[in-house]
Amino acid sequence: MNAVETLELNKYGYYLFSPFYKNESFELIFQKLNSFYQYQRDVANLDSSKQIISIPEITNIYVQPSEPFAQGLDTTFLLLKLREPLHLLPESSLNGYVSFPLSLSLFVSDKEDKIHHIDTFSILKPKLALYGNPHNGIICRYWETSFSSEIPDEKLFSTGILELNINNPTSSKVEVSQLVLNFSYMEIYFKPTTCKTSARVKIISDKFAETEFITPSGLDGYEKSIDLIPTKILTSSKYLMEFGL
Repeated sequence: MNAVETLELNKYGYYLFSPFYKNESFELIFQKLNSFYQYQRDVANLDSSKQIISIPEITNIYVQPSEPFAQGLDTTFLLLKLREPLHLLPESSLNGYVSFPLSLSLFVSDKEDKIHHIDTFSILKPKLALYGNPHNGIICRYWETSFSSEIPDEKLFSTGILELNINNPTSSKVEVSQLVLNFSYMEIYFKPTTCKTSARVKIISDKFAETEFITPSGLDGYEKSIDLIPTKILTSSKYLMEFGL
């Protein structure tokens, strides 16, 4: 392929169609075969995937940040391990930021401007952790991060920013060293080179807390990612941490 056909992936959003896209971490290749396309995705030092797409013509591709899926594992839980534990005094709260891992979702659009989801992948090798005991605990996507009053640096296509509000309405001091959230209800918003979401945590005791994703603030100029997890009707968006904080 010549240089004219190669487009650099350097933002979230739409790109004009090209047979070849590249980034320092991954490549996307489209090969026209009669009335359909063969699509190949190569992630550096991680994996490769190839599939046939039953679409006669592609006009654009669309890359968005998505929920932190762990490829090959059916879980919707994210465990954030805090490098420095948080000490919340009685009847106090903390507002700040942490990073979180992303997946990338790829869509293609046809001549009628309909978009079709064809792939979701991560350029980070997912780490897993068990929250709770082997009998009734849950497997989570694991991520180590630091809590900060300042917005942390993020790496395009790899990490995003999570705004956190942690409230301790109890009469006791509580230490928090980890948080578990159900990302089925995560709302991700993005600009070309940044993305964010938001969650709140309500301390119930020194062993229990309730976590929940909410809509972030300050969304001027942001676009909402397409939700890839079907809405769970008649289920709560809140998750009860009952195996320790």
